Amino acid sequence: MSPNNCDGVVWVLDNGGGSIKSCMVNRGGEGTPDKPPDILHTPNSMVRAPKSSDVLVGRDVLSLRDVSGLTFRRPVDRGCVTSWDLQQEIWDHVFHQRMPNFQAPLSTRDAFLVVTEPPGNPLHCRAAMDALVFEEFQFQGYVAVIPQKLVAIHEHREIAVVLDVGFSFANAVPLFPPTKVNGELRTPLNCTKRLNLGGKALTNFLKETISFQTWNLMDDYLLVNAIKERLCYTALDFRKELADVKRNPDSIRKMYVLPDGTALPPSDPLGRIRDDELAENHESSEQLLPLCNERLLVPELLFEPGDIGIMQCGVAELLVQAVSAAPKQFHSRLWANVIVVGGSTLFPRFIERLNRELRPLVPAEYDVNIYQSTNPIEAAARGGYNLALSDNFREMVVTKREYDEHGTCIGVRKFLESIGESG
Repeated sequence: MSPNNCDGVVWVLDNGGGSIKSCMVNRGGEGTPDKPPDILHTPNSMVRAPKSSDVLVGRDVLSLRDVSGLTFRRPVDRGCVTSWDLQQEIWDHVFHQRMPNFQAPLSTRDAFLVVTEPPGNPLHCRAAMDALVFEEFQFQGYVAVIPQKLVAIHEHREIAVVLDVGFSFANAVPLFPPTKVNGELRTPLNCTKRLNLGGKALTNFLKETISFQTWNLMDDYLLVNAIKERLCYTALDFRKELADVKRNPDSIRKMYVLPDGTALPPSDPLGRIRDDELAENHESSEQLLPLCNERLLVPELLFEPGDIGIMQCGVAELLVQAVSAAPKQFHSRLWANVIVVGGSTLFPRFIERLNRELRPLVPAEYDVNIYQSTNPIEAAARGGYNLALSDNFREMVVTKREYDEHGTCIGVRKFLESIGESG
């Protein structure tokens, strides 16, 4: 392998706050962008079970049969890595896993890396990542890129606005060629808008609501997160639907069977939705959690974050602010290419509600087209796979030799060039 042509194995990491989405590709090998990669999901956390000194890292967490009372340590806080020692340990776990289509784990010394970082990542975080990549794992070279850029690559769109509602926060990133407006350079990064609300906050809100009203689940994050993903949905007209629920609560009430170690099979440690047809014949030993208007309240926070004291606009207004900050000549194409990604956009009817909220806010002369990736959680990782196989990878990569000669500044410069920020 030669660092000059960048051929060889490339690791791709979408380093999310909740999980790491990873895959490998062999540049110069048989892989092509048309062949979907196998994406491996690894919890980006370290977990300790109650009354146990054992600590589980990465995918080892998925082997737990009892998910109650877990203590989490996460290296990412509010979108940025704050504990690089912990992140190193989790990455080490990822790099030593057997990946699909590769016969054995490969040394990072013989590989390249594509890794995501949040828009506006502080310079000291980039310096710490450079040190981790080159000095600890000794990669041949790497590319740091915002995940929204990778999403656009995956969707084959050069001009688009990406709404990414992830684990830690939501942001709207308009992607367009840098352009001067009244002598001021407008770029994707200085037009990006952020909402400090993501999937973690939604789960915590549901956890507090349930614990106040019924069962105390304050120490059961994974369980409540599963309940959120399985039962919550987006209201198209929140006030009307909430009023309907007050008149007839049974219209949306669901019963969730909580895991208790006896009533559920070992294959279902996160509980299950009770079958309504079997409701009258349920076992008395089952622990039932009723959910009614909570199913609507949780996703509504994405549109009305002020309901929990976050004095920011919702996701629809966030998109409007991001597009409005971009040069006007791109507005038509940006509104025609709204890409929605992130696990918190998977609530049923989310896209329809977003479209209803956006249409009155967008000038009538623009068509609004909202696209959701086939797998919104994996879109950035799949875009990283495509990037690793493209000719652009060779221009974007920072090699170990360049890092040794120029330090972090060379990586920052190439990162800015990759999204047009150095114009």
